[in-house]
Amino acid sequence: MIAAKLWIEINAGVIPEQPMPEFRRRFELTNQQVYPRPDATPDEKERLLSEWRRVHGEALMYFLELQNPNRVNWARMDWIWL
Repeated sequence: MIAAKLWIEINAGVIPEQPMPEFRRRFELTNQQVYPRPDATPDEKERLLSEWRRVHGEALMYFLELQNPNRVNWARMDWIWL
């Protein structure tokens, strides 16, 4: 059973607090992708950690790319557990 999802949501825009849809991006992980099972092997734990790093890295890079005043005036990264 998947207990929860983690969304890393990136929003940006020109007018403060008014996100522009073309800059919105959501990166999603499930609870099972974030927390290994208690009986997980070291290889499984490493695979989950690698997947976490990949998704988090993609979100962070996108967020950093948006911090360009020629494109938008603000950018925000939110972590949302569902």
